[in-house]
Order: sequence, then structure tokens, then C-alpha cells
Amino acid sequence: MDDRAIVAFAHVARSFCQWAEQPPGSPDAESLAGRSWLCRLYAAALELPSDVEVSAVEHESCSDERWKRVFKRFGALPINWFSQVPDSRVIPGGEPVAGDVADDLADLFRDLWDGLQAYDSGSHQDAASAWRRSFEVHWGSHVTNALVALHAVASGPCEPPDAKSG
Repeated sequence: MDDRAIVAFAHVARSFCQWAEQPPGSPDAESLAGRSWLCRLYAAALELPSDVEVSAVEHESCSDERWKRVFKRFGALPINWFSQVPDSRVIPGGEPVAGDVADDLADLFRDLWDGLQAYDSGSHQDAASAWRRSFEVHWGSHVTNALVALHAVASGPCEPPDAKSG
């Protein structure tokens, strides 16, 4: 099996996790960095193999304390709460629900950090399997939701709909 996609993903995941544990910069810089990391992670995840063997070895998991520190750090982004539809495949999309960028990014951090523990212990296949599986069922949605919210902030202020054109 070609491990280049796994190595490349591990590099992007590690860099994201390092950014997540650094003190935040300005809101504009954080918004730009966040959008850039989310795009890179999503693209790299699509390249991960989906047919890897998994061992039964247990690896360290992200502690709640670490997750809370990262969650607090992501509270410095220029948006926290945002509106999203529960299932974009359904038209109309139903009643909007609240999303939280800090929660999305902190959950993403946890899934990536956990996989890095497997990767750093030499279990590259376990890491790739965990990253790919959790991307499909968990953090892929967090990435896309947070990206939509951060992009909305970057594109300018939200204007209320014009009552005359409604």
C-alpha cells in the first residue's frame, strides 16, 4: 500500500493541531487560517485509503482538559454560533439549528489528535483507518459546517432581507 497519502494527512493534521494549541492571533488572521486549514484537511482526507487493516491496539485519547483548552482558544474566532439546516439533502431543509464553530473545531482537533497518537506510535494503518472512518461519520460535517460559517463572516456583514422584496 502507498503510504504517501497517510504521511501527507498526518503532516496536515499535526500542523492543524499545533495551530489549535497556539494562542490566537487577530480575528481576521484566525478566520483566514481556519478556512485554509479546513480546506486542506478536507482535501487530504479524501486521499486517505479506505481499505486499511486495523489492529486492536489501544492508543491515547485526547483528554477533556485539552479539548476544553482548544475549545476556549477557538472562541476567539470572529464567529461562534451560526445557523445550519439539519440535513441539506432534504428540500426544504427544515428548521435551522444552532451550530458552534468552536465546538466544530475542537471536535475536529480531538479526532485528529487521537489519530496522531496512533500514527506516532508507528500504527500508521490504525491512524489512517481512524481518520478516514471519523471523517466519514463525524468530523467531515464539522469541517464543512465551520467552513460555511467562517466564509460567511469573511464575505461581509449579514444584511437583513429587504421587507419590500420578500
